[in-house]
This record gives sequence, C-alpha cells and structure tokens, in this order.
Amino acid sequence: MPVGRISAGASRASTSSPAVARSALACAARSPASLGCRRALSTNSRQLQFPRLQSLNTISGKRAFGTTARMASETRVETDAFGEIEVPADKYWGAQTQRSLGNFDINQPQDRMPEGVVKAFGILKGAAATVNMKFGLGTRSFTSVISNRAIEILGGKMGSKKPVHPNDHVNMSASSNDSFPTAMHIAAVLELEGALLPSLKSLRDALQVKVENFEKIIKIGRTHLQDATPLTLGQEFSGYVAQLDRNIERVQNSLPHLRYLAQGGTAVGTGLNTFKGFDEAIAAEVTKMTGTEFKTAPNKFEVLAAHDAIVEASGSLNTLACSLFKIAQDIRYLGSGPRCGLGELILPENEPGSSIMPGKVNPTQCESLTMICSQVMGNHVAATVGGMNGQFELNVFKPVMIRNLLHSSRILSDGMKSFEKNLVHGLEANEPRINSLLHESLMLVTCLNPVIGYDMASKVAKNAHKKGLTLKQSAMELQALSEEDFDTHPISIKPTMNSQPDDAPLFSTSLISPEVVAVLPEGYTIRPVRRSDYKRGFLDVLRVLTTVGDITEEQWSQRFDWISARNDEYYLLVICDNTDRVVGTGSLIVERKFIHSLGMVGHIEDIAVDQSQQGKKLGLRLIQALDYVAANVGCYKSILDCSEHNEGFYLKCGFKRAGLEMAHYY
Repeated sequence: MPVGRISAGASRASTSSPAVARSALACAARSPASLGCRRALSTNSRQLQFPRLQSLNTISGKRAFGTTARMASETRVETDAFGEIEVPADKYWGAQTQRSLGNFDINQPQDRMPEGVVKAFGILKGAAATVNMKFGLGTRSFTSVISNRAIEILGGKMGSKKPVHPNDHVNMSASSNDSFPTAMHIAAVLELEGALLPSLKSLRDALQVKVENFEKIIKIGRTHLQDATPLTLGQEFSGYVAQLDRNIERVQNSLPHLRYLAQGGTAVGTGLNTFKGFDEAIAAEVTKMTGTEFKTAPNKFEVLAAHDAIVEASGSLNTLACSLFKIAQDIRYLGSGPRCGLGELILPENEPGSSIMPGKVNPTQCESLTMICSQVMGNHVAATVGGMNGQFELNVFKPVMIRNLLHSSRILSDGMKSFEKNLVHGLEANEPRINSLLHESLMLVTCLNPVIGYDMASKVAKNAHKKGLTLKQSAMELQALSEEDFDTHPISIKPTMNSQPDDAPLFSTSLISPEVVAVLPEGYTIRPVRRSDYKRGFLDVLRVLTTVGDITEEQWSQRFDWISARNDEYYLLVICDNTDRVVGTGSLIVERKFIHSLGMVGHIEDIAVDQSQQGKKLGLRLIQALDYVAANVGCYKSILDCSEHNEGFYLKCGFKRAGLEMAHYY
C-alpha cells in the first residue's frame, strides 16, 4: 500500500450494523492497506501468513506480486467520479483504491500502511457502528471494502453500491480528515502502551540487577576518554538505569495528548454533517473496546490541522534512542578486547564474528541497538518535517508521521528485548582486568590534593607517567612529601558518594523543615542520618519497631554506603537530644517508577521514638519533617506506611494531625 494513501475503504470512519460490521471488518486483511492484526517476523513470513496481500496488480501492469490466475482473468467494474475501472473480482476494495495502486506504485509491496493503523481503523469502525446504532441512524459500514463485503453478506452484487453505498452510508458523518488522525492516535497509544513501555521497563529492571551485582566492584572512571577518579561499576550502571527512568517518564508524559481523538471534526473541524454527542460517544466506545482511556479532543481544529502530539511522542522516542545509543556504546567499549581493548566487561558470545578471522566474536547486540537508534533519529526528522507542514485547516503528512512513529516504537521495542535477552542478562564484570586498570591509573593522585596541593600533585602524576614510576615513587623522587607522610595519607581507591566527607549527612540539610526545627524541645535537633549515628544509638531506637538484631559497625557502614548510592530514593532523619544522642528516627522512600499517574509518591515509614521521650511529640515532628522532604523532592503526595500491629503507635505519633493517608502492609 502506498504510504501516500490508504485504501478508500480504510481512509474514512464509518459504521454498520454489528453483524455486518463484524464480517466486513474481518475482511480488512484483504485490503491492500492491511498487514493483518497479528505481527509477522519478516517479509517472508508475512507472505506465508497473508498470501492474498501479495496478489496486488497495478493498472499499468508494471508489477504483479504473485497474481492469481483468477485475478488475471476475472474482474468486476467499480465506479467513482472519474468513471468506470476494472477491479480484480476477488478483492473487496473499490475504484479509488484501484486507481491508487497505479498512481502510487512506490516500493510496493514493502511500504504499506502500518498494521497498527489498519487495526485502529477496525476499532474505529466498530465503535462508530455501535454509536450510530444507539442513535438510531441505521446501518453504515468500511467505505469500499466494508461496503462490498456488506453487499456480499446481504446477497447483492459487489461494485453495485447497493444496498450499502461507500459514501452515503459508509462515510456518513465522517471524513478522512478526522477519521485518519483518530486512527493515528489510537494506533500510537496501543503501540506505546502495549509494546514499547513494557520492553523499556523490563530493560530498566534488568540493568538494575546489574547495578546491585556490580555495586562493590571499584573501577577507574573516564572523562574525555581519559583516566579519571574511581567509582563503582554499579554506580556507572546506575546512571543507565536513571536514564531509562527518565525516558519512561517522557513516553508516559506524551500519552495524554495522544488520547485526544479528532473524530467528529469531519472536514475542517466544525463537525459538519455529524450530530451532537457523536464525538464524545465515539471516544467512550473506543475506550471500552481497547481498555485504555481516550477522550474527544476539546479543539478539533488543532487535531486536524496539526499533529503536535505525534511529534511530541516521536521526540520522546528520539530521546530514548539517544539514551540507548549511549548505553550500548559504553558497554561495547567496556567490552572491547578480549586482550587488547578495555576488557572490563565480558559480553555474551552469541555467534561467530568473522568469516576470515577464526575465533572472533563481535558485540553484535550493541551494534544492532545503535543502528536501530540511528533509524529512530532519522524517523523523527521526517516526523518533525511532517509536523510543521500543516497548511491552514489540514496537515496532509499524516501517513508518513504515523508510519515513522509506529516504526520507531516497534524497532525500539524489539531492539530492547533483544538487547536485554542476548546481552544484559549474560553480562559479567572482568574483575581482574578492572582491578589491574584501577591500580595503574595516575588519577588516584587526586586524593593527594588536600595534602600537597593541586600543582605538586600534577607534577607527581606527570613525572610518574613520563618515567614509568608508581605514584609513591614519583612523590618520593620529587620530595613532595615523606614516605611516612605518604603512608599516613594513603591514596584511597574507594569511591566517595557525591564527594561528601565520610561522616557527611545522608542528604542536604536544606531539606529540613524550618517549622519542625522551631517546635522541637529546647536543645533537640533534627537532621539527616550520618554514618557515625551507629555510635549514637540509632539502631537501638529503631528496635522500638523492628527486630534489628546484632549488626556490626562494618555491616552498618556497608548499609549506609548502599543507601548513600541511592540518595535520591532514601531519606533517613534522626532527632537528637541535648546530648547529641539519637532519640527518634524515620525514613522516606520515594517511589520513582511513576506507577502513579500524577507522579512520584513518598512512603513514610519506620517512625521510631525512644520510650523515654513520650509526650514530646517527636513522632509527629518526624512525620511532618519527612512530608516536607517529600514535597521538596517532587512527590505529589505522601503515604504513611505501617503494619496493623504498629497502628496504635502511629496514632500516638499523630499521623492524623499531619494530614496524611495511612496504608497498611502485612
């Protein structure tokens, strides 16, 4: 099917009686626009699955894709405003489609209208049939395709336009100007929700597993492709996870505008030849049929003349492509080798890599994903050009825009599935190589900056590089400091969290509520938890609610590092008395997966107050302070989580006075 035109039957919204509509719509796969509602994995499999699709013939006779003998010998006459034309007898399309097959003989049969659009038109036709029957407007049908199938069912002669006329009946109260953009939006929402987002979330979760597996593996960092200071491999991968989290948000944020349907605007947006309530009823019926929400567009002129929602959605996929390209490129470089590259990652070996170099294995999953991303970027350019080409009351670049959006979504979805299955799950760290490169790096000299100053540290590094010395040997040679001082200030390869001192607060004190500070008992303070709070009784207070058990200071320190690495998700507060001993604590966990339609939710939990502090309202102050933190990090609401066993304690803390919702967990 030419991209420039869908079949006359598939380009106009229409309705029919339910029985006729079901049978007629089932024949959509026989139209040249259709690829069927089931996906095929390749061009060859599509030929096997839908043999009728290959029997297209053009008026000029230049191409005959598997033309059947019956098609070559049997035809019927169809008519339109241009007169009569012969149509293959075994095809349901009409005169306009037959003319289009000759007028737009462009890269057929490969470039046809996407199957998602055909499916969306089927949904729209079914919705319109139901709505019009409810309004008592009689039978209406899928322009020429549905018209001919309806005629066949009713015992008439195909091509006669009796008793079901493709325009008077099938296209009643509708225009391709409003039905095509309606189908575009239906197809886009179903594709993004049903394929792309599940693949994206699954890849995100698979990378999160690697973050946790790699969290203790310290490696050398790189900036400008040069050695930099250390970090953990888990921290490096956490950046990838955060990228995908933001991309999930972007795609989800593009959906609300795609849910607006143009149906009911007819030719230019005024609703000519339709009736009041048709647009709202169509949106409601499409919602019912698809199981996902659609609304009638509040301004039909905008959704006919411009397709900014399509450009926006394509833009979110373009950004996702940029992120995936970076992730795949990093993994490809980190896995380069196996002996003469960086070699920090061991990539799964899926297939032989060379027809001439025995034993070679290539990072083909990375290469595939980056090529997919390149195609998506190209698709977005064309969609952008299409979006700016609406003239006056209509944008006619609709087919190329929706084709590119659906194509981008599908190849990204498939590409992410393949990348996750064939690379991420089997990805391993080459720890001996990582450790070797880490200890060879001269950028560890950065740790000496506070001791000998930047200029001398720079000289030590350059001298070591020039002469092949260790940093210690170079420092001794330049007399930057004594051997004793060097050993007193060992160069640390332990990555710091956000470059904070070892006993720094878990997060910025700017998130502490001034109102809560003002009403604390005299001499009491409230602040983020610190590593040293282990010695101030933090765990003893937590035992008020939780069986903590015996935890060594080293175990606590490891736990603190784990929390620090996720300091945009975990916020722990403590209240200290006038002796600086911890007497109360509470935590906030930010739900960043955006499972809530309005955004992030803050979960307040583990409110614990020392038994000696009764009557001082410390529990209430902790709840208020954590709610303040939640509001200032972007949560749209806070929920107080507790078990039924502890509900009485929370009541004493005063959660109702804090005005929060309570949720039980078991």
